[in-house]
Amino acid sequence: MSVLRFLSWFCIALMLLGYLALPISLSAQLSLALVALAIMAGLQLVGPRAWSRQFFIAIVSTIIVKYLIWRVTSTLPPFDQIVDFIAAVVLFTAEIYSIALLYMTMFVVIDPLERKNVPLDETYRPSVDVFVPTFDESVDLVAHTLAAAKAMDYDADRLTVWLLDDGGTTQKITQNDDAAREAARERRADLMELCNRLDVRYLARERNEMAKAGNLNYGLSQACGELVVVLDADHAPRRNFLRETVGHFSEDERLFLVQTPHAFLNDDPIERNLSAPEAMPAEHQMFYKSIQKGLDSWNSAYFCG
Repeated sequence: MSVLRFLSWFCIALMLLGYLALPISLSAQLSLALVALAIMAGLQLVGPRAWSRQFFIAIVSTIIVKYLIWRVTSTLPPFDQIVDFIAAVVLFTAEIYSIALLYMTMFVVIDPLERKNVPLDETYRPSVDVFVPTFDESVDLVAHTLAAAKAMDYDADRLTVWLLDDGGTTQKITQNDDAAREAARERRADLMELCNRLDVRYLARERNEMAKAGNLNYGLSQACGELVVVLDADHAPRRNFLRETVGHFSEDERLFLVQTPHAFLNDDPIERNLSAPEAMPAEHQMFYKSIQKGLDSWNSAYFCG
């Protein structure tokens, strides 16, 4: 099967190279472009399969390269028309920059890695510390996240939730600004009371150094769980979150990070302005469903909270 696939792609590559090298008229170019668009539309209907994605990218790349050849050979003014030449080169450079970014993206997403959840082995129960860093979020918002974290389906004696409060540091509650100092003290007291009610550990460091990274590093110096979950202050996990993520660490002892996609309850600005949240995917879905999976296939996915 791999030999057949190689021969198929080799033949396709020869055809595309022949198309690039062949001088054709504008009308023929338009016809071929329309045929290519029709093929790409058909591939879109087929769905996101590995071969269809790669074929789609191959066709797009061929059209782009053919366009660049045409731009260089037929549209740039002669050098002796210096003003026109400089303006044309500036525009062409901007096009090249955009196309280079497009090719970088296509390189990343050409073969995204699809991972399945690993069921949690009943014999594998590592201790888990859940960090919820906060700075100036409202107490009500933090309460929802902490309550959701405490409600996750996991052994209670193996789960510890921490509120890392960078808005209640010693530096904040002893600052010179009277109004800001009192607000920080009041917020800290409210959060400590909330943590007592929910059986969550409250932690505030001395100084606000290195921003959120410093806050997380301080939490790591105090906690002792085998695994750490980091939740933003407005990120409420589902009840089965740990059961669908912890199992990955039992499958691969070298695993360092499991990054889950985010889903937002509120519409992004584009969805809201177009009044079409149900008819179009959210902007962040492009990253989590395509780019991040592509990065994962190159072993370079990264932490997003």
